[in-house]
Amino acid sequence: MGLKEAELHLKMLGQQAKMYRAEIEFLENTKPFFFQKKKLIVHNKSIEECELKLCETYKQMNDEAIYIMKLRNSKILENVN
Repeated sequence: MGLKEAELHLKMLGQQAKMYRAEIEFLENTKPFFFQKKKLIVHNKSIEECELKLCETYKQMNDEAIYIMKLRNSKILENVN
C-alpha cells in the first residue's frame, strides 16, 4: 500500500472513531431510568461495545500512523541516496 492509500485509510479510521464517539454520546444522552433494570443492562452493554470498538479503531490509527512515518522515512532515505 502506498503513502496516499495509507493516508486515506487513516482519514477513514478517523471518521470511524468520530462515529463511535457520536454513538457513545447518543447512548449516554438516552440512558434509561435506574428502575428499568433490563433496559439499563442492555444500554450499558451497548456503550461498552462502542467503547471497545473505539479503542480498537484508535489502535488501528496508531498502527497506520506508524506505517505512514516509516513510508515517509524510507522515501527521505531514497532521496538522500
